[in-house]
Amino acid sequence: MNNRILFLVKLPPPHTGATAMNRLVTEAPIVGQNFSKEILNVSYAESTADLGSISLKKFARILKYHIKLLIVLIFRRPNLIYFQISPVGMAFIRDLLFVCWIKLFRIKILFHLHGKGIKGACQKSEMLKTLYRWGFKNEQVICLSNLLIEDIEQVMDAPPHILQNCLTEDITFDEKRIKVYDFVFLSNLTSSKGVYVFLDALQIVTKMGIDYSAIIIGQPVEINEKSLQVEIESRGLSNCVMYKGPVFGAEKFELLAQSKCMVFPTLNDVWGLVILEAFSQKVPVIASVEGAIPEMVIDGETGFLVEKANITLIAERMEWTLSNPHLTEQMGLRGNKLLNENFTVENFHARLLRILQICSQ
Repeated sequence: MNNRILFLVKLPPPHTGATAMNRLVTEAPIVGQNFSKEILNVSYAESTADLGSISLKKFARILKYHIKLLIVLIFRRPNLIYFQISPVGMAFIRDLLFVCWIKLFRIKILFHLHGKGIKGACQKSEMLKTLYRWGFKNEQVICLSNLLIEDIEQVMDAPPHILQNCLTEDITFDEKRIKVYDFVFLSNLTSSKGVYVFLDALQIVTKMGIDYSAIIIGQPVEINEKSLQVEIESRGLSNCVMYKGPVFGAEKFELLAQSKCMVFPTLNDVWGLVILEAFSQKVPVIASVEGAIPEMVIDGETGFLVEKANITLIAERMEWTLSNPHLTEQMGLRGNKLLNENFTVENFHARLLRILQICSQ
C-alpha cells in the first residue's frame, strides 16, 4: 500500500447529490484496502440555505483549508489528489487556487466533475477558457456520463474517465406499501429543479378534469414554504397538492413507495440521484432531457423524457400514467431492474478502484 491519495472533497452537510457521492467515495472499503488515504473536507456551507452565499466565516474556512492542504503537501506528500472541483463561477476560481498549490508541488490530480457549464463559460470568456486549459492540463478527469464529455472537450486533451453515480442508500422495497400519491416531486426547492414547471403541468392536468393527488418533498433553498404555498394556491391546486417539507432516510423512501410516478422536470442538472431513489421503489420517472438523465430514464421504458419546460408534454405524460396504471407499474419495474443492473454501489466501487489505480501509477 505505497500509493497515497488525498481526497479533497466537500462532505455533508449540506446534503446534495455531490456531497452524498463524495461520502460514498471516501468511505469505500475498497479504497482503504488498496491505498493509504487522507481526507480533507473543504465544505463551505453549513446548510442548503447557505449555498452560494458569501460571508467572513467562509473566507476564514478557505484560509484554513489552504493551510491544511499545504501541511499535507509538505509533510505527507500524496501520489495523487482526488479533487471534486466546482466547474463554474466564482466557486471554480476559488477551487483553482488549490490547483495552484498542487501543481506547484507537481502532484497528479484526478478531477471529479459533479457539475457542468464549462463549455458555456469558455464560449463567453477566452480568459476563462485559458484558466480551464491550464487547470486541466496534464491532469485526468472523471465525468458522470458519456453525455457530459462535450462540456469539457475544449479544455481537455485526453479522454475522461466515466464513472456513473449510484444509489447511495441501501433501502429495500416494501411490496405492501399502498399507493397514496399519483405524483411526487422530490428535490431541493429551487426554480432550476423545476418545481414551478411541476405546478404548471399539474394545473393543466387539473383543467383536464382529472382527479389526482400530488406531494412535494424538498428542502427550502431559493424558495421557502410560504412562497411555495402561494404558488400552489394561485394555480388552484390546494386541494390536490401537499408540501411535505424536507424528508430524509427511511421516511423519504416510504413516501416514494407510496407514489405512482415521480416528476422531475429539472432545468439544470448533471445527474439527478432522486431518479435512482425512485427506481429503488419501482416508481417510474417523467424527467427532462438534461445532463445524464437519458441514461436512466429510457423514454417509454422506465419513464418518459420531455423537453425542458415543456409543460404541455409533461401534463400529457402525467395524464397517460393516470390512464394506464398497469403500464405505469411496468415502467417502474423496468426502472428497478435498470438500477440493480447498472447503478449499484458494488459497480460504482469497482469502477472507482480501476480509475484510481490507473491514475495513481
